[in-house]
Amino acid sequence: MSKYLVRLIVSCLMIIVHSLFTGIKSILFNNRPGKIKTLPVCVFFILQSVSVISAMPDDFPVMQEVVNDPGIRTIQFSRAGTGQSNTYPVLKLNSRDSVSLQFDVLGTEPAKNYQFTVVHCESDWHKSQLLQSDYISGLFSDYASSFGFSSATYIKYTHYKVNFPSSNIQAKISGNYVLIIFLDNPDKPVLTRRFYVYEKLVNITGTAQRATYSQYMDTKQIGRA
Repeated sequence: MSKYLVRLIVSCLMIIVHSLFTGIKSILFNNRPGKIKTLPVCVFFILQSVSVISAMPDDFPVMQEVVNDPGIRTIQFSRAGTGQSNTYPVLKLNSRDSVSLQFDVLGTEPAKNYQFTVVHCESDWHKSQLLQSDYISGLFSDYASSFGFSSATYIKYTHYKVNFPSSNIQAKISGNYVLIIFLDNPDKPVLTRRFYVYEKLVNITGTAQRATYSQYMDTKQIGRA
């Protein structure tokens, strides 16, 4: 549910609660028992509003890492390149860095037309309110065109590989992102993984020198940024 709608409903509830307590105050201090009839109506409206809020879907959900296809195995997600298989999926904005997602799909079926896209998230991994055009440069989705079939194995599988950014889709801004693999609808992903895009805004340097007190000269150092 939209955050703005939640704020609107909360504001209405606050007005109702304020009116409710005003009525109770009038009953207690002005001895006007007729006002008590508004109490059940206010309580009923509040309970109904709370039930509606809890039932409505979240327009900006927390983007989790999921695997919705039991045939997907051996998922590897790291920085792309030789010797990067055990690194965190972090890349620098507007650089040659890229992240690589690799996975196997068990079975002898023909290769599937997997597609991928990315979603920008807030710091708590809620889907951000930005439009795709605000954080994606190029196409909004691309195909996982790199795949290969197993050979000389007991269990047949197809190996897929997705690199981001690609020639067709890049990130415009830094932040938390989720890479989504899907077949037809990005709202129905088969696989999602989180990664990070950063940009270098400041330079941080440091120096170390020998301690100034003689008793510490051979054991301690002074660090300065």
